[in-house]
Amino acid sequence: MPELPEVEVARRQLEREVAGRKVRSVDVQGKGVVAVHRSKADFTKRLADHKVKSFDRRGLWILGKLDKDDIWAVSPGATGRFFRAKSGKVPRGLPIKLSVSFTTGGSVHLLDTDDTAKKFVVAKDELADVPEIAALGLDPLETPVPWSTFGGVLRTQPRAKLKALLQDDSLVAGLGSLYSDEILFHAGLRYDRSPDSLSAHEIRRLYRSMVETLASAVKHGGVSFDTDDVDMFGNRGEFDTEIEVYQRQGETCHRCRGTIERARFQKKYTFYCPACQS
Repeated sequence: MPELPEVEVARRQLEREVAGRKVRSVDVQGKGVVAVHRSKADFTKRLADHKVKSFDRRGLWILGKLDKDDIWAVSPGATGRFFRAKSGKVPRGLPIKLSVSFTTGGSVHLLDTDDTAKKFVVAKDELADVPEIAALGLDPLETPVPWSTFGGVLRTQPRAKLKALLQDDSLVAGLGSLYSDEILFHAGLRYDRSPDSLSAHEIRRLYRSMVETLASAVKHGGVSFDTDDVDMFGNRGEFDTEIEVYQRQGETCHRCRGTIERARFQKKYTFYCPACQS
């Protein structure tokens, strides 16, 4: 599933390739048009013949600013990704759920094998009322905050486990299991620590680790574990080579030369170094 760095990579590519272009036509194939629209035709009408001015992001939602103060919002879901076609030719067999063609500069397509991606167009002043957007917490890449603010968010649930809090979109938007494990490793903190056990120094360290890990992941294009984990030009992410603990159980820790371990956590697994994390 795309996580925050992969979605940020897509946002930056859309900003570079699409911003400033006028939409000529829209073709919706998928199911995931959020209920703010009465029909696919309503979604199409709100997007077609409008200019895309720029792209922002909130958590795993990419937000395209349209003229007339509308927002085109897309969440990739579990398997969604964008494909850029600079000419009129699009390869056959792609799981296209949304196609947007421009008056100049080809088209962009939302590919989604599981049809879990969501999309809608809404007025800018109504965006905060959409439940999927309103529920999002801090976005550490989009809107940096003081470490003390981050600490205050964590301490709203003083006895919860750190990994659970990092994966709670209502507290921190867009982090999944992989990046939570990597953030906690670089912060030197175990997944099962709780906010009420953290010192101010440890909270600062955790916040710095979160910002730096995510920035590094974006720089490397995110991760690509599967053949479909590519950006809109078909390029694979290279953050896989930077991973310290995630899915490395039984392997040697690059920092202390100890052994990476795996533990059950919330019906899944978490990965950590028992020597480096306490």
